[in-house]
Amino acid sequence: MYLHELVTTEDLGLRFVLRPSRPVPVSWVHSTDMADPSGYLGGGELILTIGLWRQAEGDAERFVRALHRSGAAALGYGVEAPGADVPADVLDACRSIGLPLVRVPHEVPFIEVARAFHAAANAERHDLRRLVRHHEALAAAVSGGGMPELVRVLAAQLAGDVWVADGPEVVWASPAAPPGAAAVTCQRGSQAVAFPVQATLADSTAVTVMRVDEVAPARCFLGYARPVAAMTAAERRVLDNALPYLRGELVRVRERRGHAASRRREQLALAESGRPAGPPLAGPAPAVAVLAYPAVPGPVADSLLDAVPPAARDCGADEVEVIPDVRESVLILRPGAAVGDQTVACLLKCVERQLGREVH
Repeated sequence: MYLHELVTTEDLGLRFVLRPSRPVPVSWVHSTDMADPSGYLGGGELILTIGLWRQAEGDAERFVRALHRSGAAALGYGVEAPGADVPADVLDACRSIGLPLVRVPHEVPFIEVARAFHAAANAERHDLRRLVRHHEALAAAVSGGGMPELVRVLAAQLAGDVWVADGPEVVWASPAAPPGAAAVTCQRGSQAVAFPVQATLADSTAVTVMRVDEVAPARCFLGYARPVAAMTAAERRVLDNALPYLRGELVRVRERRGHAASRRREQLALAESGRPAGPPLAGPAPAVAVLAYPAVPGPVADSLLDAVPPAARDCGADEVEVIPDVRESVLILRPGAAVGDQTVACLLKCVERQLGREVH
């Protein structure tokens, strides 16, 4: 841990007499009153002493130089009485050599300082091991199941519900994610300029929203079923740790969408020219609905590939193929699909929610 973290530990009452100009890492806490302990030090220690080695003039300078020579991180001096100050010769020696100096109150046993250090160091090692386990689980999720598995693993790590929404219609969520959370998450995320930010669901539940997108304007956001102010530091570390994995998988998802959209645009061009297009456009007289809307970025248009097919099934259509473009999108409903006014109106509503604008 760093020296300033130990000095500010509650209930110890430690105080800087000479503060370092930069963070100083502490590898160990050790107490000694040997006149020259340098042969027993490995570097990075906070040395605690009550100054029994101070027998003659110049002892303080010799002791401090020995600490400096062995690479000690700092000197902690236990004063001899309540309210007493660190002796002037010790202060002068530390100042001349540039060694940080900490006052240890008379009533604080050195073992309490050592216990505080070891407790913090053990907690840090535990957090590090847990972080490594989280990394390993997320990496396995990417290779094993993509975005749905990533969301499942992240929810398990947080022991709470999470969801990732790439627009209001394309959502990967843990099983108990609040209904309507995706739409609220996208709306609040698109308005925010800094993250995390809080959103309020229809039932007044407060949730945390974080940005997944690295492109602008952002449209993919992470939601967590917990208010921003109630998040612990450990939860925030878990979320920050997961975001790079979510962003990487989002890029792969959008690349797959883009490749699929390109293939379908080529098929549509062949069909329009009268040449054989191959599946899904081949076959007798497929019903075609053309939805025209103002130009939108490629990733936004391509996200229709994920959003529209499930909506088409909900609207009563058997199958649907999507050919998104920055100018217009063609929905190919397979022969035999229930293509009525109600189906087309349902699809229009889905596309409007996904694009965030009116569609004709």
